[in-house]
Amino acid sequence: MSTDRRVRKTTTALKDAFREMARNTSYHDITIQALTEKANVNRKTFYLHYDSIEDFANTFVDELADQLIKIIVIKPMNKTLSQPGIIFDKVFDFFEQSREFYTFMITSDEYSFLSRKVESKVSKSLAQAISESYQVSKLTPISVLVL
Repeated sequence: MSTDRRVRKTTTALKDAFREMARNTSYHDITIQALTEKANVNRKTFYLHYDSIEDFANTFVDELADQLIKIIVIKPMNKTLSQPGIIFDKVFDFFEQSREFYTFMITSDEYSFLSRKVESKVSKSLAQAISESYQVSKLTPISVLVL
């Protein structure tokens, strides 16, 4: 199901405005009023889609984590881990293409809480993919996995 063109346009405007504001503004100083003015979007429209700045910021977390998961977990992990260089190349290529904002988000102290959310989401998916690929249960002792 595709998203309505108006919703995509609104989301793009808000994300572009947030990226621009994040370069010069502390996260805690970005208000919905300032964001919507910068994006030329009505505040009521913002609230139709998001509950808060935190809810909106989580769209970046979801977007980044989902893209990384798609790169890392494209095949069963036993096949992927047999050629780890391919994963690193794809992840580096991704960050090369999306360098400006995502690199800032991951390396900035001010926005580190977002990168921790990305890390958590990616690690959970990676752990699930490993357990499915190697048929590991939560009861499997670590020593068995190391051997």
